[in-house]
Amino acid sequence: MESKIYQITGQVQGVGFRYTASQLARQLGIKGQVANMADGSVQLVVQASPDLIDELLTSLKAPKHNTAINIDQIDLVATKNMPVFKDFSIYRP
Repeated sequence: MESKIYQITGQVQGVGFRYTASQLARQLGIKGQVANMADGSVQLVVQASPDLIDELLTSLKAPKHNTAINIDQIDLVATKNMPVFKDFSIYRP
């Protein structure tokens, strides 16, 4: 299992991105959280196998899940050890 933090930019706030990400992550059995950031990006924290993480990111880019989402870029911010998440949640700071 890997723990990764991504910063996602584009049209990702106010369009249901966090809800879509949480639904897809739960379907795949991925643990972690998703949160809106002050700069307009979204932070995605995931804990899963590399294949499942890739599947989640690919699914988020697919317009069939939410046509209002328009991702410009997905940047890997960190790969590090973190406490193990019990589930996937929407974080509201």
